[in-house]
Amino acid sequence: MSDRSFDVVIVGGGLAGSAAASVLARDGFEVLVLERETTFRDRVRGEWLSPWGIVELDALGLRDVADSVPRVNLITNHVGFDDTISPDRADSEEFDLATLPGGGCLAVGHPEFQEAMLRNAVEEGATVVRGAQSVLVSPAASPAVSFEHDVLDEIGGSEARLQVDKSFQFGLLRFTPKAGLNWLSSQLSNHDFGVSDCEATVERPAYDLNDTFSIEGGFGLFIEVTRDWLVIANTGVELLDEQVTDSPIVEKDYVVKGFLAINYLF
Repeated sequence: MSDRSFDVVIVGGGLAGSAAASVLARDGFEVLVLERETTFRDRVRGEWLSPWGIVELDALGLRDVADSVPRVNLITNHVGFDDTISPDRADSEEFDLATLPGGGCLAVGHPEFQEAMLRNAVEEGATVVRGAQSVLVSPAASPAVSFEHDVLDEIGGSEARLQVDKSFQFGLLRFTPKAGLNWLSSQLSNHDFGVSDCEATVERPAYDLNDTFSIEGGFGLFIEVTRDWLVIANTGVELLDEQVTDSPIVEKDYVVKGFLAINYLF
């Protein structure tokens, strides 16, 4: 594939990447999708697609893909149970989601939905490479993209994350401090932070790691500015394992993460 040219290269074949690939390929563009995972893994996350997300699926011509996922379920009623209101009040404020554009919310398995969307991108004409690692984009008049290919999942390894959080409500503001512990197997630790013998130089000696752990802390903010406007923010710091910080390719002993979103509900 080194001598091939594409109109568009998409790094990441999740829901957004595969949706973009499907639409672009359908419109006649030569599209390449580079996806790290050889098989999408289940992780702890929301598996709920909002009504406006369903509207976007319809507009992109991808609703049938979502509906093809096993055990997909259209939710048409919403009861906002929360630790700040009583169950009786929550029941009394039940909302009919079927009245919204999209007709409700979709409950759908995330990895199954990802697989279905990526298969659809291929059916639309996109080229998909799974097991793509270390993607490097070289900007220029004719930009180039390089990557390592692990299609046989030779890297292997596992990872696990444990997170504890507690929410505190202060009027329209919800404050959620969080703490977590992350584990990477030696295979993934070496892939991300190690230096193999064939990659070693005088300035960058070979380096091998065992299983590594990191500690993460931070907080989230959820602000209901008005009934329609929401502000969501998350920030945190991950303290890296000493084995990681001793690596010749790692400069800092921590990673700062952040996320900010402004939502309008309609």
